[in-house]
Amino acid sequence: MPFNMFNQSKKAEIKLIIYLLMFVAGLVVAIGAYTKDENYGSTAQLVTVIGLIITLCAGVLLFPLRHTLLKKIEKNKRVILSILIIFSIFSVLLFIYADIAVYRLPGHLIELTEFSNANPEMQIYFDHFGRRVEFESDGLTLVGTIYGIENETDRPGVVLIHGFTRNVGRKFPLYRVLSKKFVDKGYIVLTYDGRGIGESDVPQDIDDIESWNYTSDAIHAVSLMSSFKNVNKSRIYVIGHSGGTEAAMYAGNVDERIKKIVAIGPIRFSILENASKIQFFRERFSMDRKLGRLINLTAFLEYASKEDNVYNDYFYEGHVPILLIDGELESEESKLFLRDTFKNITESKRYITLNDTGHYCNTTGIGNFMVYNDRIITDAVSVIDNWFSE
Repeated sequence: MPFNMFNQSKKAEIKLIIYLLMFVAGLVVAIGAYTKDENYGSTAQLVTVIGLIITLCAGVLLFPLRHTLLKKIEKNKRVILSILIIFSIFSVLLFIYADIAVYRLPGHLIELTEFSNANPEMQIYFDHFGRRVEFESDGLTLVGTIYGIENETDRPGVVLIHGFTRNVGRKFPLYRVLSKKFVDKGYIVLTYDGRGIGESDVPQDIDDIESWNYTSDAIHAVSLMSSFKNVNKSRIYVIGHSGGTEAAMYAGNVDERIKKIVAIGPIRFSILENASKIQFFRERFSMDRKLGRLINLTAFLEYASKEDNVYNDYFYEGHVPILLIDGELESEESKLFLRDTFKNITESKRYITLNDTGHYCNTTGIGNFMVYNDRIITDAVSVIDNWFSE
């Protein structure tokens, strides 16, 4: 065999090995990022996409060398590589600006189609509003977003507290849509990730019940809201959703700066009275908060006891005015619980059931693209705005 032919053959083998290693490495990176991060945050998603891009590039380079049927691909390698480079740039931009997992787009689009069919008043907007803020709560750094603060006029302030959202926290679509709508109504809105959630710090001693003092987080959030010069200090309100109603309801009765509170889809069952579900909620609590292990059972039962007693102060006179909201499509058991509880709450109070909606007020999202039923969200915001204005 001539030397040149031998040399070319050797080069082809080296190329083949390099492409094969790239292909395997890309798969390892993608699968590793997908499986290692339990919460699968934006960093892990970005690493997954990068791994898939490496795999695609290596595949284009590798397989034409192995299969004669793909010689056309070999001839158009530059075009294919250009397309992959464009795809790579597109993927990175989606992560930077929209936090979308590119390989999940087909599934998201199917979900969006189903949502659209069920919500003829559907609207979409790209959420790039708000300013990131940080504040301290019991030595922990909490991360939030302030909306509408650029307005120079004196405006009422709303602190919006998230519920259990599998560690998504303040970035859950419902809270981002509500924030925009309330800013449109003339409010300044603060959302934040409670301790252990989203971007906020996780307490060091996770088995100490005081480590999970979400009431303290709400009070410190009110302090941050009060620190802005264009916030009307006499009109500061707190809205809690789902599990976030606990912090809102407790904070409202200990912080005189809070004039009214709203509980959307509030806690409507007792964990302690459902012994068969205690382990489930203990696991859910630990997973939502990035703990890495289960919280101590005794500490969790103390936390559950606090949730079970959240309405107690509202059965006596002198509590902060409260508006309870649920959805027509929520379970009959949940609605019955709230109706019976409302009867025992003293004035000032109000109870509203929103038509045609469930626990999350018909909202969803793809990255930073918020998708929502405009009629339902508008109705909810109008009800709350009227309550605050009375």
